[in-house]
Amino acid sequence: MKQRTLLVCILIVFALPLLPGSEVTSITWETTAQEYKGRYTEKITFQLPPNGTPKPVYGFGEYAWNSSIGSAAVAMDLLTYKDGGTVTILIVEGPEYYKSGETYEGWNTTFVFLDAKGNIIKPDEASIMYIDIPEEPFEPVSTPSPKSFTVSNNTGTTLTYLGIFSSDMRAVGVHKKNLLANERLPNGQSVQIYFAENPDLEAVILYRYGQVLQVDATAERQREFRYEWRPDTNNLQIILLPEHERKQKSLTSLAVINEGEYALVELYLLTPAMEAKRDYSKEILQGQVIRSGETCVIDLMKWPYLRSFLEKQTQDLLSVEAYDEDGYPLFQFWLPEYENLEITLSDWDYL
Repeated sequence: MKQRTLLVCILIVFALPLLPGSEVTSITWETTAQEYKGRYTEKITFQLPPNGTPKPVYGFGEYAWNSSIGSAAVAMDLLTYKDGGTVTILIVEGPEYYKSGETYEGWNTTFVFLDAKGNIIKPDEASIMYIDIPEEPFEPVSTPSPKSFTVSNNTGTTLTYLGIFSSDMRAVGVHKKNLLANERLPNGQSVQIYFAENPDLEAVILYRYGQVLQVDATAERQREFRYEWRPDTNNLQIILLPEHERKQKSLTSLAVINEGEYALVELYLLTPAMEAKRDYSKEILQGQVIRSGETCVIDLMKWPYLRSFLEKQTQDLLSVEAYDEDGYPLFQFWLPEYENLEITLSDWDYL
């Protein structure tokens, strides 16, 4: 077991005679070695008056120049605040950690105390006690990471498709995988989804706290279910219920909202196939203008390709391209929200 060592210094009181021939300078308990910065090897003897009060010191044995000389002497047990007394110091060049962020002549000045023979006084090593303080024992987490999660079908029908993905997975095109493969999931049964076979889901579920995933399922007769799942690593289970079924709405219109500063005069809604061919043969506005702040309602009955695409309710993105009255282009990818078919274009969409 690792041990931490606490140093406790027991200081021994002894009298400090003057160095022969030393001149004595009277100082107060506030006096520091500031006046002697950079005057390395100089020795000075000081007289401290009685009835002193503690002042700041920095160091032990060797003190930074801005330490109280008197309080440093008391810390070394060379004086007492009650009686005061005489001490001799030696100005030395200290280690770099006394720099304190500044650089100038004498910036790392320190001082030590001398005895009557001119030797540096150091703390008595025999007075140091070592006390072992045991650390709390380290206990590694022994709980293994989950290997899978469970999806339970309580929808009242048999599922033929199951997809689970995050917004990031959808953005890079790994969201279409059918987790049921070629199997079916009857009502009242569950399936285990293993992370080893689905590393993208493992990363999102186990290591991205708070991530919301979209759960899509398709049942017989093209019934569709959707559920937003925030994983809980203490209970990795999804339960699909009848209330998660998506009610089919009549796809008759699509709203385009212009929140930009300028009027829109051209609009193209390209399916992935059209985008791949750069097919701009279908211009939606047909001479209409969507002014700033206005909404244009597009009749999907006039655009069979667009209605057909939307009726499939896939997770594919539409490319939305528009041009304003000055010919400047706007662009965005649009993921249809089938409960509310709206496209909003703003100044943020300018290329």
